Amino acid sequence: MTQITVRQYQFDLVDVYQPGHCLDDNEAEALNRLRAENIRNNVKPRVDAAAARLEPGELLSPAALAELQATVARYARDYRFQPATIKKRFGIIEIEARRVARERVEFEARLINSPIDQAWLDETIDKWAKLPEVVEEARLRVAERQRVVSQGIEDLL
Repeated sequence: MTQITVRQYQFDLVDVYQPGHCLDDNEAEALNRLRAENIRNNVKPRVDAAAARLEPGELLSPAALAELQATVARYARDYRFQPATIKKRFGIIEIEARRVARERVEFEARLINSPIDQAWLDETIDKWAKLPEVVEEARLRVAERQRVVSQGIEDLL
């Protein structure tokens, strides 16, 4: 059973896919698209970091592009969908703290023109997300979002 939320309402869905389910063409295509989008989102910081070192209008050299292609291929080869329980174990403050930590880690890496290795990035985000100043920034962001949403609801009423 899976739950979805639309606005403040929760709806139960019966899980139709179980381990061993034989996929039809449309299901396989949808899963491959989801996998590709997940991989894209996960390797984007590395591509962004490489592009950030370029002058405006300049393109990556063939060698740099080939290196990135090899990195993406290695990542894709080892990519596995993560269990949904991973997301559920974090509360809203922890999720936002991870966002704050990611922003800070990527910014620091760009400052020193350091390539971003995914394993290093994940490990560093895990550490930085627990720093008191990162947690406080996350708490402030969440509180501000909640204030804006509450104000928006009040304005609608």
